[in-house]
Amino acid sequence: MLAEMAPSPLALLSNRTMITPPNAINASFSVRTVDGEPHWVFKDVLPGGVAAHAAVKAGDVLLAIGGKPVRPSLADGAPDAPSFEMQHEFSVDVLRGDPPEEVRLVLKTAAPKYKDNPNSEPAALTTGTQTGNIAYLRVSLFPGAIGIDFANEVDSIFAGRFKNADRLIIDMRGNPGGGIGGLTLMSYLTPDRRPIGYSQNREMARNKTPPESLPVFDRVPRSKLALPGLALKFLGKTSIFLYTEALGERDWHGRTAILVDEHTAGAAEMVAQFAQENGLAIVVGMKTAGRLVTRRASRLGFGYRLVIPIAA
Repeated sequence: MLAEMAPSPLALLSNRTMITPPNAINASFSVRTVDGEPHWVFKDVLPGGVAAHAAVKAGDVLLAIGGKPVRPSLADGAPDAPSFEMQHEFSVDVLRGDPPEEVRLVLKTAAPKYKDNPNSEPAALTTGTQTGNIAYLRVSLFPGAIGIDFANEVDSIFAGRFKNADRLIIDMRGNPGGGIGGLTLMSYLTPDRRPIGYSQNREMARNKTPPESLPVFDRVPRSKLALPGLALKFLGKTSIFLYTEALGERDWHGRTAILVDEHTAGAAEMVAQFAQENGLAIVVGMKTAGRLVTRRASRLGFGYRLVIPIAA
């Protein structure tokens, strides 16, 4: 049944599940022809992630995993990139440099913090400054379901290092998504309280429930003390309406660029779409993955969990 429904948000998880590279090793792959043959090439190597810790570099050509040669098959259209087990250590052989040199590296995937969504967490936020007060923010992940720590870190960056910036680059290439913390980032793109959008569950779609009747989420709490109140407000709710936080005018408003690629997914796509639809930023790059769904996992026993989509 799972095979027949693929590709979909439906998944069967266990300790041996093979996880996609953006989540397992915090890197993505593209296909490149090397010496007349197709090869996997590391593309988005996220800061602080598994691949980055192993000294993988963007542009490294993947030759083998665990000593076994690996190459993409182009016979059936777009090939699936290699997947990896969590809590596992393995070697990869890569080709690097000019003239090319073969290098062996050791990758070690993490023990997942969330069994319902197993992933290795890179550094969620990294910063840089270009010339002329241009701020650069790399957003590699939206960690946590609510994103309290993420929101506090975003606040700290914009109040500190980016305080005098008058232009902004947000780099979400390779970002696989995550929780609702992206609301805070979107709030820094516009001065006012603005509707972002809403999720729709099966019941709402069937009954044609008007979005205006949904409970509103318009601020990521900055303290865990607020979590009990949120739990009561949204108990049993799978459809909500999102609004920005109305954080006021910023010098970079209207002078923002967002970088995306085909590995930008989930919550990261929501940020890019919101900015694009409201004319708040220029979106630069490639068409994104198209995978913005809410999922829920149920225990089946014997170490397995069934993950099903509940809202979109």
